[in-house]
Amino acid sequence: EETIVAAVKSTPLVLVEQGRKAYWKGDKMDISWHKYSSLWDFFWVLCERAKSGVGVDHTHFAEGVEPDYPSKTKHRLCDLDNFPQDLGVLINADGRGTQKLDLQPSQIRLFRIVSVEILREVTG
Repeated sequence: EETIVAAVKSTPLVLVEQGRKAYWKGDKMDISWHKYSSLWDFFWVLCERAKSGVGVDHTHFAEGVEPDYPSKTKHRLCDLDNFPQDLGVLINADGRGTQKLDLQPSQIRLFRIVSVEILREVTG
Protein backbone atom coordinates (compact mmCIF):
# COMPACT_ATOMS: atom_id res chain seq x y z
CA GLU A 1 0.00 0.00 0.00
CA GLU A 2 2.81 2.43 0.82
CA THR A 3 4.33 1.91 -2.63
CA ILE A 4 1.01 2.64 -4.32
CA VAL A 5 0.39 5.75 -2.21
CA ALA A 6 3.85 7.04 -3.10
CA ALA A 7 3.27 6.28 -6.79
CA VAL A 8 -0.07 8.12 -6.79
CA LYS A 9 1.62 11.18 -5.26
CA SER A 10 4.55 11.20 -7.69
CA THR A 11 3.21 9.82 -10.99
CA PRO A 12 0.35 11.15 -13.15
CA LEU A 13 -1.20 7.78 -14.07
CA VAL A 14 -1.32 4.77 -11.76
CA LEU A 15 -3.25 1.54 -12.31
CA VAL A 16 -3.55 -1.22 -9.72
CA GLU A 17 -4.74 -4.59 -10.99
CA GLN A 18 -6.07 -5.86 -7.65
CA GLY A 19 -9.36 -4.14 -7.04
CA ARG A 20 -9.11 -2.45 -10.44
CA LYS A 21 -8.09 1.00 -9.28
CA ALA A 22 -6.96 3.83 -11.51
CA TYR A 23 -5.57 7.20 -10.43
CA TRP A 24 -4.99 10.29 -12.56
CA LYS A 25 -3.04 13.24 -11.20
CA GLY A 26 -3.46 12.02 -7.64
CA ASP A 27 -7.21 11.41 -7.81
CA LYS A 28 -8.88 8.02 -7.90
CA MET A 29 -11.14 7.57 -10.91
CA ASP A 30 -14.63 6.93 -9.57
CA ILE A 31 -15.47 4.24 -12.12
CA SER A 32 -16.90 0.80 -11.45
CA TRP A 33 -14.23 -1.03 -13.46
CA HIS A 34 -15.77 -4.43 -12.61
CA LYS A 35 -18.92 -3.28 -14.40
CA TYR A 36 -16.82 -2.23 -17.40
CA SER A 37 -14.41 -5.17 -17.62
CA SER A 38 -13.72 -4.83 -21.34
CA LEU A 39 -12.90 -1.13 -20.90
CA TRP A 40 -10.59 -1.92 -17.97
CA ASP A 41 -8.84 -4.58 -20.07
CA PHE A 42 -8.43 -2.13 -22.94
CA PHE A 43 -7.16 0.62 -20.62
CA TRP A 44 -4.68 -1.74 -18.94
CA VAL A 45 -3.26 -2.98 -22.27
CA LEU A 46 -3.14 0.58 -23.63
CA CYS A 47 -1.15 1.70 -20.58
CA GLU A 48 1.05 -1.39 -20.60
CA ARG A 49 1.96 -0.81 -24.24
CA ALA A 50 2.55 2.90 -23.57
CA LYS A 51 5.18 1.85 -20.99
CA SER A 52 7.06 0.47 -24.02
CA GLY A 53 6.33 3.58 -26.08
CA VAL A 54 3.95 1.87 -28.51
CA GLY A 55 0.22 1.72 -29.21
CA VAL A 56 -2.37 -1.04 -29.45
CA ASP A 57 -4.19 -2.54 -32.38
CA HIS A 58 -6.87 -5.21 -32.58
CA THR A 59 -4.31 -8.04 -32.39
CA HIS A 60 -3.63 -7.19 -28.73
CA PHE A 61 -7.12 -8.30 -27.75
CA ALA A 62 -9.37 -11.35 -28.04
CA GLU A 63 -9.27 -13.29 -31.25
CA GLY A 64 -11.89 -12.18 -33.72
CA VAL A 65 -12.22 -8.54 -32.69
CA GLU A 66 -12.63 -6.13 -35.57
CA PRO A 67 -9.75 -3.91 -36.74
CA ASP A 68 -11.62 -0.83 -35.48
CA TYR A 69 -11.91 -2.27 -31.95
CA PRO A 70 -9.23 0.04 -30.43
CA SER A 71 -10.85 3.17 -31.86
CA LYS A 72 -14.39 2.23 -30.82
CA THR A 73 -13.26 1.10 -27.38
CA LYS A 74 -11.26 4.30 -26.85
CA HIS A 75 -14.42 6.31 -27.51
CA ARG A 76 -16.44 4.16 -25.09
CA LEU A 77 -13.71 4.59 -22.46
CA CYS A 78 -13.52 8.35 -22.89
CA ASP A 79 -17.33 8.62 -22.73
CA LEU A 80 -17.48 7.01 -19.28
CA ASP A 81 -18.68 9.28 -16.52
CA ASN A 82 -15.70 10.24 -14.37
CA PHE A 83 -13.06 9.32 -16.95
CA PRO A 84 -10.72 12.33 -16.96
CA GLN A 85 -11.19 14.36 -20.12
CA ASP A 86 -7.59 15.59 -20.04
CA LEU A 87 -6.44 11.95 -20.00
CA GLY A 88 -8.79 11.03 -22.83
CA VAL A 89 -7.27 13.61 -25.16
CA LEU A 90 -3.91 11.85 -24.73
CA ILE A 91 -5.24 8.68 -26.40
CA ASN A 92 -4.69 9.24 -30.11
CA ALA A 93 -4.59 7.41 -33.40
CA ASP A 94 -1.09 6.16 -34.18
CA GLY A 95 -1.43 4.78 -37.66
CA ARG A 96 -4.23 2.78 -39.18
CA GLY A 97 -6.21 0.89 -36.54
CA THR A 98 -3.80 1.76 -33.72
CA GLN A 99 -4.40 3.85 -30.62
CA LYS A 100 -1.61 5.13 -28.40
CA LEU A 101 -1.52 6.80 -25.01
CA ASP A 102 0.74 9.82 -25.41
CA LEU A 103 2.41 9.74 -22.00
CA GLN A 104 6.06 9.10 -21.27
CA PRO A 105 6.68 5.65 -19.76
CA SER A 106 7.92 7.30 -16.56
CA GLN A 107 4.50 8.98 -16.16
CA ILE A 108 2.71 5.62 -15.93
CA ARG A 109 2.93 3.08 -13.12
CA LEU A 110 1.17 -0.28 -13.29
CA PHE A 111 0.90 -2.65 -10.37
CA ARG A 112 0.02 -6.29 -11.01
CA ILE A 113 -0.45 -9.00 -8.42
CA VAL A 114 2.12 -11.71 -9.11
CA SER A 115 1.07 -13.90 -6.20
CA VAL A 116 -0.97 -13.48 -3.07
CA GLU A 117 1.92 -11.93 -1.21
CA ILE A 118 3.96 -10.17 -3.91
CA LEU A 119 3.07 -6.89 -5.56
CA ARG A 120 5.29 -6.14 -8.54
CA GLU A 121 5.41 -3.03 -10.71
CA VAL A 122 5.24 -3.52 -14.49
CA THR A 123 8.15 -1.58 -15.94
CA GLY A 124 7.77 -2.17 -19.65
